[in-house]
Amino acid sequence: MRKCLTLLALATFVGAWPASSQDEDGAAAPATFGQAVRDADVSVGLRYRVEQSDDDAFDDAALASTLRTSLKLRTKAFRGFSFLLEAEEVTPVGNDSTYRNLGYGGLDNGVRDRPVIADPALTAINQAAARLERGPVAFTLGRTELLIGDQRFVGAVGWRQHHQAFDAAALDTKLAADWMLRYAFLDRAHRITGAEEAMGSHVLHVSGPAGPGTLALFGYLLDYERPGAATNSTSNWGASYNGSRDAGAASVLWELQYAVQSDWADHPGSVDLDYQKTGIGFTRGDVSVRAVREALDGDGTYGFRTPLATLHGFNGWTDKFLGTPADGLVDVYLRLDHNLDTWNWTVRWHQFRSAVGSMDYGSEVDAMAVWNTPWNQDFGIKLARYSADEFATDTFKVWIWTSWNVSLRSAGGR
Repeated sequence: MRKCLTLLALATFVGAWPASSQDEDGAAAPATFGQAVRDADVSVGLRYRVEQSDDDAFDDAALASTLRTSLKLRTKAFRGFSFLLEAEEVTPVGNDSTYRNLGYGGLDNGVRDRPVIADPALTAINQAAARLERGPVAFTLGRTELLIGDQRFVGAVGWRQHHQAFDAAALDTKLAADWMLRYAFLDRAHRITGAEEAMGSHVLHVSGPAGPGTLALFGYLLDYERPGAATNSTSNWGASYNGSRDAGAASVLWELQYAVQSDWADHPGSVDLDYQKTGIGFTRGDVSVRAVREALDGDGTYGFRTPLATLHGFNGWTDKFLGTPADGLVDVYLRLDHNLDTWNWTVRWHQFRSAVGSMDYGSEVDAMAVWNTPWNQDFGIKLARYSADEFATDTFKVWIWTSWNVSLRSAGGR
């Protein structure tokens, strides 16, 4: 009943606004639903990747060669309604027994003596959602990817071949002075392993300009229905403020974020933790440098958790800290980026320690270079080396990939 009332309230709120006579590009809206489908935007994406993981905890390294193929169709809006459908397939190219794919149930390849590379072979409807727009308000219902803020709490895990999506009802609306509000009710999470996680979670994110930066206020109430996942049921409230300001020939950059986490719903314990991120840097021309401190609290029993985040983008690319240790995590890192029209590269150096006590977890060096071609294809190489001290084991990873996306413009061939 609670879920039905939530969806009904959102749909009623959006339906009260008049429909627009123009589509998102400012062109005249389709006269019929059939025309909206015929003029749909269709795109195809391919990403082939070779990934190797050499972890001292295993005698043998892991090697995965996989291809992700996606087909996406988005109709034009007819009387405010549009539809999105995306199918994807992840296929091993060659031998799939040289890595543990972490697949759920029948997707598991059975390998246990090699490191994890979480790209199980599967075919799935990754997105299937309806969207209704009325004035400054939009309502989305169905299976969809959600990229909230910097994805530190909720994201699509786009680095893995099978993306994370949610069965959700989402409301997006423009507020005064270029502020935006997004609310989403999450009924189910479709994980990168092929698993599904039932929940009744709420996502609230409000953001807009404030002085020289962007201020965001957020709340994430995560309620997992499965008893074995109840430790992920938490309430999270916080704010972030990011921006830049010109300082002569260079610009000063900053990023600030703070959140508090408490036990919620059926969580079996008592949680009172916080999250802090402070960063400062500068950019000049195509080069930027940042120094960042990110701290996830721990109390010896629970570490600050963000189970729906795009975790690979945080705390090192070897993924040693996908789950925060019980004693917490402090990640101090330096980041150097160089971005050109066709080339971009980045280097990062991390030093990890516990938030409680004085454990020295280890350090990591990450590097990546990507070439963006004129024909909309990317070629990339990425390296990560974790040097363990008092946590985990030495690990070296390398990725080589190419991705290609092409728009077929419209199903009607326009």
